[in-house]
Amino acid sequence: MRRLAAVLLLLSLLLSGCLGGGGSDDAPSPQERADKGTPVLGQSGDEEPAGPALGFPVFATKNTTRVGGADPVADAAAVAQAAFPSRSEDTRPQAVVLVDQDDWRAGIAAAQLAAAPLRAPVLFTEGDELPPATADALDKLKPTGARRAGGAQVIRIGDVAKPDGLKTTDIPAGNPAATARAIDKLQGEAARKPSEAVVVASSDRPDFAMPAAGWAAKSGDPVLWTGRDALPPETAAAIKAHGKPRIYLLGPENDRGP
Repeated sequence: MRRLAAVLLLLSLLLSGCLGGGGSDDAPSPQERADKGTPVLGQSGDEEPAGPALGFPVFATKNTTRVGGADPVADAAAVAQAAFPSRSEDTRPQAVVLVDQDDWRAGIAAAQLAAAPLRAPVLFTEGDELPPATADALDKLKPTGARRAGGAQVIRIGDVAKPDGLKTTDIPAGNPAATARAIDKLQGEAARKPSEAVVVASSDRPDFAMPAAGWAAKSGDPVLWTGRDALPPETAAAIKAHGKPRIYLLGPENDRGP
């Protein structure tokens, strides 16, 4: 379930089309990316980069990009570098988001930060450790700093690794509803206004919640969490902060549990 949730989150973000930092004209050649040590096809995130580069533009057609890492950590690193070739300051992200690969709820909620104005790609940690693929991606991406997020180059969600030498904005660890509310607050402050819609999903049903990641990344709308029988106070407070938003509920018509 952990791998499936993380992979579908990454696919949602990539397909949303909102992570782009540069077009194909800015993309390095396959050999350049191989020489730089970009994660490779079938390689896991804890392996040292080697061999032909993973993802764009080695496995690409006019309308598709293939990412084929061996785990979500490698996939995330490849997606971020495909979206942001980082050959110049204009093709670098302002910031990146670090999320524990085991926390699918935080990962889905963090997709909101991939929308304008921050457009921050998501990278995965292994708890408080930076896997080689993530560390390598951070080194290549060299985030420029998001002025609307206090100049942060890295946005840390929960108890995750803290990269050396990069300015961070931290969202403390909390229950899923509290974390989603804090992410939404950061996004609202960066956008200088709350979104006009919110998505509410079950914190127990990743199969229904995961598609919301792509929508959040495109629209900037938050993904907030609810229990089966009660709405957490943090979610109620987050909705109230939006005034009278449109509310979209994700879940089965009759939820009898997984």
